[in-house]
Amino acid sequence: MKEGPLKQVVEKDHGNEVLMQQFTTFKLREGTLLKETVTRRFDFFGDYHDDFSSEPILQVQKVPKEMLH
Repeated sequence: MKEGPLKQVVEKDHGNEVLMQQFTTFKLREGTLLKETVTRRFDFFGDYHDDFSSEPILQVQKVPKEMLH
């Protein structure tokens, strides 16, 4: 991961102030817009549990080249 605000927040030690973090990515794969979410839930003992979900949002027929990065 490159340096920047996202990396700083992800790597920062928040102590016991944070209960949950989420990172959401939207991507096109084989004509489907997907929403991928990684969730980290913290407990009161300093441990955490990570979950991943992938949800199809809609089928994309054709996206103009100007709209893609």
